[in-house]
Amino acid sequence: MMGERRIDQAALFYEFSLERHVPADHMLRAIDRFVDLEGVRAYVAPFYSPIGRPSIDPELLIRMLIVGYCFGIRSERRLCEEVHLNLAYRWFCRLGLDGDVPDHSTFSKNRHGRFRDSDLLRHLFETVVERCMSEGLVGGEGFAADASLIKADANRQRGVPGAEGLPAEATSRAIAEYLAVLDDAAFGAATPVVPKFISPNALIWCDGEQRNAWAGASASGDARFKMRRVTHLPRTAYIHDIVFMGQQLIGTVTGHNFVGVFDETGECRPVWRPAFLDDLGDAIFERNLIQLNSMAAGADIEHSYFTAFATGRDHKSWKLNGGPVGQGVVLSGLTREPLVSGLTCPHSARLAGGRLWVCDSGRGTFGYVEDFVHHDHSRARYIEVGRVPGFARGLAVIDDVVLVGLSRVLSDYADYAPGIDPPTSTCGVWMYCAHTGRNLGWIEWPGGDQVYDIQFWGGGEGYVSAL
Repeated sequence: MMGERRIDQAALFYEFSLERHVPADHMLRAIDRFVDLEGVRAYVAPFYSPIGRPSIDPELLIRMLIVGYCFGIRSERRLCEEVHLNLAYRWFCRLGLDGDVPDHSTFSKNRHGRFRDSDLLRHLFETVVERCMSEGLVGGEGFAADASLIKADANRQRGVPGAEGLPAEATSRAIAEYLAVLDDAAFGAATPVVPKFISPNALIWCDGEQRNAWAGASASGDARFKMRRVTHLPRTAYIHDIVFMGQQLIGTVTGHNFVGVFDETGECRPVWRPAFLDDLGDAIFERNLIQLNSMAAGADIEHSYFTAFATGRDHKSWKLNGGPVGQGVVLSGLTREPLVSGLTCPHSARLAGGRLWVCDSGRGTFGYVEDFVHHDHSRARYIEVGRVPGFARGLAVIDDVVLVGLSRVLSDYADYAPGIDPPTSTCGVWMYCAHTGRNLGWIEWPGGDQVYDIQFWGGGEGYVSAL
């Protein structure tokens, strides 16, 4: 016979034991047997005031930190929430059912205050090592280090000489503390090695004369620009393309997969992202998923277009499934969906002459997107106009002439450019007829490798700048 749940009047008293509700095989039970924090209070006592309100028990903070380390809870705010809700965590932290959980700010105050001043965490680490030695688990006569090779996420072109260091405004507290520790002999300062480059990430704001601002710059050394402000950004942001829309500075934040609005304080507010990443929430900001790079800027975001190497959801997804060949897309600002797909490392989208131009860089071509104004994937298609002898990066249209910046295909990135022969690829600026794709001339830099962008300033005289 099927039973039914009866809703009775709530009891006035409950008998409840945390001890019975934590399974015998729970990991925290195994850890608790060996946790001995009796000496913590005495060790940090000199760093507390003898008067005032009682503080949070330092043993409770350490136990909560152990929970965070064991279960991968990196956020102190979330750690406090989890300890508040999880019975096993409450049992391990000796909080009972009604014990108050400290505010998340308490951890920051103690980590950057008493715990640091007293070197408590180092003391606990050494205590654990001593106990392991006394139990015969380790001999204390040698040590091992992780020697895994990790490719540096750095860029020589954005580097500054290491001897100069980073400016104060670019150095967060965490960075400053890390660099300060490296000055200790135990961490390598006994070897006087100065890093060759330090890689900042910054926006430089300048005031300057618009008319002929570049004329005579080489001769006089004065480009008629005055630096007004430098705003430093997180290294992972990786700003790829920036443009003014009205009075707002808009940029593709490649490392975080969104388009944002920048202000002069360095703050960046996300205003656009691809629809296929919506369900990831804030997780899309953690790492580069799609190499969102260039922007064909219209009057506003909805009338703009963006390029990306892939539509995957894994870190650097264009490197998976055989590489970036055919994974590239042009994205509509209005629908936030792919407008054209099947490209290879698309780059340098530009609106000019009523056309949406783009470089299919990995295949060594440039062209335009036909029927793009309807933002309809079923109607739009990429029309090749011409082929180029290098990786196309940087495009400018001047009347009937298309200027394309070219970079050599380096051996490490040959998979990115299946349509280009790496040994014969070149670096420079090539000129083509916008209608026929016929080559009209070129400027080649035999000793150069990379061109990142090109821009054209019109007016009485025209200037082309290759970066």
